[in-house]
Order: sequence, then structure tokens, then C-alpha cells
Amino acid sequence: MNAEHESIARWRTFLSESGGRLPQFPASVSEATESPADQLSGYTELLNASDALSFSRVCRTLEGNSFAGLLACLAKASQEICSSNVFRTMVPVNTQTEQFQFSIGWYVGMGPVAFSIKQTDSFGEVVRSAVAGLDGLRDIARIPLPRVAELLGQPLRDPFMVSYMDLRHTPGASNWNTWGTIVFRSRCTDPDEVFFWFIRTHDGFHVSYRHPPTKLAGIAIPHYVERTKELLRSVARNGDWPALTSLPKKDRIAHDSHQTHCGDRISRLHKLRCCYRRLRRFRLNCCPNTCRKRFPRSPPRIWSLGIPRRAIRAQPSNL
Repeated sequence: MNAEHESIARWRTFLSESGGRLPQFPASVSEATESPADQLSGYTELLNASDALSFSRVCRTLEGNSFAGLLACLAKASQEICSSNVFRTMVPVNTQTEQFQFSIGWYVGMGPVAFSIKQTDSFGEVVRSAVAGLDGLRDIARIPLPRVAELLGQPLRDPFMVSYMDLRHTPGASNWNTWGTIVFRSRCTDPDEVFFWFIRTHDGFHVSYRHPPTKLAGIAIPHYVERTKELLRSVARNGDWPALTSLPKKDRIAHDSHQTHCGDRISRLHKLRCCYRRLRRFRLNCCPNTCRKRFPRSPPRIWSLGIPRRAIRAQPSNL
């Protein structure tokens, strides 16, 4: 194994296209602090057993699988946040070979995933793109990350991870509800790490996640999970995700004016809020100097965050 190995070359390409580092969550979640606190965690049921089965069937008809379909929905939610035409994340992969199939151990490696997505793409188009992005991932993940970092000559840390496990065939899985089975994770104080664990069981499709204990993350992560949930359910019940609704002309003018006025002060989190207002035909009203003149009857705002008070009251209580 050397720096010219095919897998290392793929790592090198992935890093160069990601700005020289492993990908981060598409919205800003960290805040400057001298002493990071324990991360917060959450849990959400995404699909019931019936919808999870329907979702997997749709994915198979599109020459994919449930994981590729999940990545497609995550990519769609991310694209709505940051308008990027490429979805990038890190994925843990089972690396156990047939030779060691009866061995006990943690045969898991980390691998990079990247695939393209356009705003107008259908679910099927993005699923096929995700399948291509997953091609050859296991071979890459068999190389330990510290060894990859050594060969590339730079440290590597993965602040954005998406894990998927289908645990229906695990011994005793059908009794987990009766037993009250729960999952524990170790404590983490990382200032910008966002990890998702998507799990398929006999009861459906669920996600556990953790993120920094910041106001930014407390808003962005639940919205991201909720939007992914909407996309998954739409695919399970309709075979595709819903088409985007265009902004009325007056709102589009206000949005463009807001971007010009705020310039670099528009964060990725703000773009997230804009996307949700577009989808719900909310009027954009985030700048006290520009938007209030256009919409004088708007409700009171919290200018430091640019978030409506009613939206803050509506945040999930489990965080």
C-alpha cells in the first residue's frame, strides 16, 4: 500500500473536491466557545413498518436499495439548504470478509461518499446517482483512516457522518419492543460534529443523532431531520418526492433584495429558513432595514437569529 494506490487516489480526489478536508454538515452548527459542552441527542421515527416496506420496494424498482434511497433524501434536504449540486458525507461500512464471517469483532471502516444532485432531479435520478457514489466503497473503507491520513500527509477527521443499519435479521430483533431495548452512545463534546444513525427494525425506520449544544444546531438539525422525514414518506406513499413550489414574484424580489442587502452575513442556516418559507409560501422578512419596509405587518422578530418567535416556540422539546 502506497500513496499511488487506487483507493488512496480516490481519497485524494474526494478531499480536493471537498476543499481539502472531510465534509461538514451543510448548515453552520458551531459557535465559538472556550469550553465545549456535551453534545445533545435526539430520536425520531421516520417511517412505520408499512411505509418502510413501501420505501424499500420503490428503491428496488429504481435499481437501488433503501440506503441509496435514504442518501438521496438526505442529499435533497441538503441541496435545499446550501444549493450545492454535490452531496458529500462519510459512511461507516461493514468490512468483514467471508473468510472471517464467524469471527467476533468490529469489522467497520469509514468511507467517503459523493454524488451529484440537481434541483430538478427526480427521486429516481438521485437514487441512481447515489448508487454510483456508493460503488467500490467497501474496498476504500478497508483501509484504516489513520493509514489513509498517513499516506495523504494530512490529518483527517469526519465531522459529518451518516450510518445505516438494517437490524431486522439480528437475533432477538423481533423482541426488542418487549424487552425495552435501547441504544447507548458515548459522551461527545466535539464543537461541530453531526452524526446520524439510521436504523431499520421490524417496527419501521428510525434515526438517532447527536449535535453540538448550540442554538444554530438546535434549529438546523431538527429541521433537517423533519425535511428528510417528509421526503421519505412522500417516496413511500407516492413513489417520488413532492415538486418544489416556486416563490411568487413579489417574494422572489424581496428574497433577492435581502441577499443583496445582507451579503456575507447570510449563513447557511438562514438559507435553510428561506427554503422552508419557499416551500410553505411564507413571505421572506428577515432584514429590519429592507424587508420590514416591504412587509410592515410582519410579526416581531429576533434579529440576532433571524428566526420568528413562533418558530422558536415550536422547536421540539426533546433537544
